Amino acid sequence: MASENRLEPEKDETALWLTEEGAKEIAAYVEEGGAWLAWHSGLAGYDKLTSYITMLGGYFTHHPEQHTEVTYTYSNHPLTKDEKESFVLLDEHYFIKQVNPINLFSVSSSIEGESVSGWTKTIADGKVAAYTPSHTKEGLASVELREDLSRLIDWCLNTV
Repeated sequence: MASENRLEPEKDETALWLTEEGAKEIAAYVEEGGAWLAWHSGLAGYDKLTSYITMLGGYFTHHPEQHTEVTYTYSNHPLTKDEKESFVLLDEHYFIKQVNPINLFSVSSSIEGESVSGWTKTIADGKVAAYTPSHTKEGLASVELREDLSRLIDWCLNTV
């Protein structure tokens, strides 16, 4: 999921595409052995959907208006054990509200503060992963970002 929960953000802030009923269906899919990857805006606008954010483990709260240098630092996690300690992107610094335990693999920091920025978790028979960087052309071209996303997709598909 890489889409925020607004149908037409420029026209109608209240028009949402995902309902609590749909969020429950996604959570049931994961619990029954499915996998879910929420990337960047896939964490935005879901804060009122209890089933979705409980399954995910957190949600986007805000980002500063201006892009800034954001440092993404790896934590001790099996998916990132062989990686360098950190990388830097000019990015929207996403701030996340964590709502339940997660297996953290990345923390973001900038002049604006610090937040969780990447995690995995298992729920019943399923898997959930979340990752907050980036939507800029330069960020998307980052080797680290592409490698992180590749590892997360592999983990979700049980190939890691």
